[in-house]
Parts: sequence; structure tokens; C-alpha cells
Amino acid sequence: AFVRTNAGRVLAGKLKTDAITSDVDDVNNAQQASQAIHLPSFSSYLYFLFAPTLLYRDSYPRTTHIRWKFALARFMEVIAVAFLYSYIFERYIKVQYGNIGLEELSLRTFVIKLHSMVMPNNIIFLCGFYLVLHSWLNFTAELLRFGDRMFYRDWWTSSTYDAYFRNWNVVVHDWLYEYIYKESYNHLFKGSKLPASLMVFYTSALVHEHIIGFALRLFFPVLFCFFGGFAVLLVFLFRNASKRVGNFVVWFTLIFGNGLLFSLYSIEYYARQNCPRTYEI
Repeated sequence: AFVRTNAGRVLAGKLKTDAITSDVDDVNNAQQASQAIHLPSFSSYLYFLFAPTLLYRDSYPRTTHIRWKFALARFMEVIAVAFLYSYIFERYIKVQYGNIGLEELSLRTFVIKLHSMVMPNNIIFLCGFYLVLHSWLNFTAELLRFGDRMFYRDWWTSSTYDAYFRNWNVVVHDWLYEYIYKESYNHLFKGSKLPASLMVFYTSALVHEHIIGFALRLFFPVLFCFFGGFAVLLVFLFRNASKRVGNFVVWFTLIFGNGLLFSLYSIEYYARQNCPRTYEI
């Protein structure tokens, strides 16, 4: 974001510099040429690194003061969700999937485990949303006096997956729209919306899959297939459905999909732990 925002300034300043130096080679024109390329200060870049946004700006709207009680409440919520995650991990995930690879996993056993984990997995999903997009981002925004607190919208009322993806994570959505969709639409696909939208979907799916793979130290692209396959299909299938039907479909697929997603990653993780590969030399 920082490089893309300032690339245009550098190029425009370079053209202005060339025009100035080509006219008259004197001291005044040399000074004007040195000032033609305007770059932000290091403090602007440093603030951007910690600000709860992915869009670079030289300045952001700022609040007048820090509400320390509000910041402490958000930080305590982060700690509370972390303890809840620890409890769910020890009480449910490890109990259900800790012996994967050491015992036979039949289809019947898998279905039973999946159904028993639907509720805990969706608690992880909802608490993860609250932890990151509400508690943590508001905490950092308050400490930095960051004024724009639109981190999410009412995604739970979405009747289409288009609306869900726009409202679920406004921070990431704005970055994808600004630097992927608009660039693809204007320069790569020359005014074609469908391939530009697909570029956004698959870029987001690839980045999410990379984060999970890096954290769990495995390559198991379930999220990429769900995000880049089923989610894209649902966008087009239920785009014209009624709001009631659309909202039901969104919630049903989120509940079932997240339950399946967390279960599959847990199975793969514990299977690799319990069944290490052996190599013969």
C-alpha cells in the first residue's frame, strides 16, 4: 500500500524534475527539481505500520484523546477470548482429534466427530471475528487515536455472499478493492468486472491459505478450495434469492462450512503429529 500510493508521486515528480532541469541549468531550477518529488515523512510511514488499516494515507482522522478505560476493556476482551480458545482446544478439539492417526477413522466416526464439533468450531469462528475485528482493532485504534473505526458492518444480516464479503472485514475488503480490484479492472482486464472480481477472490483465498499453512506448518489447501470454489459458486447461485432465503443460506453454509473447515484442519494437523513420515536413505 505504501509503495503503490507513493509510486505515482515519484513518477510524477520525476517527470517534473526532468522538465525543470531541461529548461535552464541553474541553482534555482536545481532546488525546484529536488523538491519536485514529494515523499511522506518517516513518521507517517511508522504510524501506518501500526494503524488498524491497510490503506496508506499521509494523515488519518484522529481523536482528541485516548479513552484508557475503553482501551483496557478491549484488551481484557482479547485476554478473555484467548482463555476461551484455550478451553475449547483442551476440552473439545484435542479430545476429539488428538488420536487421529493412532486409531481407525471410519466415515461414521468422522460424521459423529464433525457433528459434535459444529458448535465449538462456530464459537471459534464468531469469537475470532470479535477478537480481531472488534476488540483488537479498537484497542490499537484507541491507543493511536485512530478516528476511522469502521472495521466491519452488519454482515450477519447479509442475504448474499457479495454483501457478506463486503461487510465481514472492511479493513481487508478496502485493501482488496483499492489495490486488486481497481488495478485489475482498469489495467489488466480493461473494464471487465467478472475476471477482476475473481482475481479478488483468489488473491484473498491464497493469502488466507498461506497464513494458515504457515501457522500450522502444513500444506492442506482446504480453505483455498472452499473460498475459491464453493464461495464463488454461492455468490452466483443465490445472488437473486429473496433476503430471507439468502440470509438462511449464508448462515447455514457458514455454520456447516466452518465446522467442516476446522475439523479437517484439526484432523490433518494431528495426523501429521501422530504419523510422522519416515525416509529411507
